[in-house]
Amino acid sequence: MEPISPSGSSHLIVDSAMKLIAASGVEGTSVRAVARDAGVSPALVIHHFGSKKGLVEACDHRVIDAVDSGMAEIVAGGATESLTATLAEIAADTEMLAYLLRSMTEGGVVGDHLFDGLYATTVSAVEQMEANGTGRPTEDLEMRSLLLLALDVGMVLLSHHASRVLGAPLETPEITKRWVKEEMELLTHGVLIAPDEPGNEEA
Repeated sequence: MEPISPSGSSHLIVDSAMKLIAASGVEGTSVRAVARDAGVSPALVIHHFGSKKGLVEACDHRVIDAVDSGMAEIVAGGATESLTATLAEIAADTEMLAYLLRSMTEGGVVGDHLFDGLYATTVSAVEQMEANGTGRPTEDLEMRSLLLLALDVGMVLLSHHASRVLGAPLETPEITKRWVKEEMELLTHGVLIAPDEPGNEEA
């Protein structure tokens, strides 16, 4: 068996931490348990992350970075396909999805840290889209950002039920295509017809 590289061991440790935290929560997961699951020494875990808190932050950042990469193209003026594809990948990644679900529903410091990172990414995207003319101005940046975050992350959190309703996992190409199409329609044109708009029978 070939030795694991320092960067490889770091990635492996985060994998194990996400899996164990998803199953037992932060309080129920020890550095020793993570090290045992990853096949490394507790000292190596501390060497890489400094403390259990640092390890948890690394787990959070893996999810945050995944969403951030999907936001990058939108901020640059692109479409939402990249973000939706990223979220579908998170839904397909059993360990990452389980970690996201546990952190968001458990609350506390871990859930707050993860949510705050995702929220900051969304706020930045909304501000930059408004600045480069790809997004409509808003008088309530906080609420718009929260609603957009809930729209996409909520789909991931409900992925089990969404997959049951749709008859296939979110990451299935055809399902992802439907997700992108309808979300673009929703964000671009809205849902409700204004009273004075053509097509409103009561106008």
